[in-house]
Amino acid sequence: MILGGIPYYLHLLDKSLSLAQNIDRLFFEESALLADEFDNLYSSLFKQANEYVKIITQLSKKKSGYTRTELMTALKQKGGGGFTRRLEELEQCGFIRKYLPISGKTHIYQLIDFFTLFHLHFGGTKETYDQNMWLHMQTSSTYTNWLGLSFERLCFAHIRQIQQALGISGIATKTYALQTSTAQMDMVIDRADHIVNLCEMKYTGGAYALSKPEAEKLQNRIQELSSLLRGRSIISVLITNNSAKKNAYYNQLIYNNITLKELFL
Repeated sequence: MILGGIPYYLHLLDKSLSLAQNIDRLFFEESALLADEFDNLYSSLFKQANEYVKIITQLSKKKSGYTRTELMTALKQKGGGGFTRRLEELEQCGFIRKYLPISGKTHIYQLIDFFTLFHLHFGGTKETYDQNMWLHMQTSSTYTNWLGLSFERLCFAHIRQIQQALGISGIATKTYALQTSTAQMDMVIDRADHIVNLCEMKYTGGAYALSKPEAEKLQNRIQELSSLLRGRSIISVLITNNSAKKNAYYNQLIYNNITLKELFL
């Protein structure tokens, strides 16, 4: 979720150090090897790299993504092929993805690159040198928010394994995030058999317990999705890095729990 599985970055890890020590050494210590990697990466791939960085920075502000028109409005861009070309190149390089939401009419562009997400959350701290910076960050809301968002992206990178775990590998599907005026849904798997899997992703330090407030939010999402996709059955799925506690709220609302282990089968 930090290095995105890139072999070059992984090769730089020192197995004699803890993960936190490695991240401090690579990103946050003075003269850290990867402190400027974000700028170098985009500059090496794209001419006028700042125009591409503007796009991905804007995309990072809304986890479900933006339409092309919404992006152009937010960035005050005029119409033209140049903007479309930049979106296509970012998609081809794997920084963003394009998908069709429920309406199926206008594509949504969504930031999916792990290294970019990491930089946009923590890159601004690289001038504040602290040999234990990464360890100290782990009590911050920025760290918690990044964990949750990156775990969602991790799940989207393993849709095939999620479908396998649900036993729906042979069914045609459309998968997307969804944000309405009253609800935000991490992952919706819209199936050709007229069943919809509403997936909730939760990254926690220990076993996840569905609380009453979270259960009420989930119930609202189920109702919202039911009204949008009339005539389809909604099945809620919990995707967690650890196990989930089967309390009363779980038993009432959750049909299946997929864990991190199953994403890497």
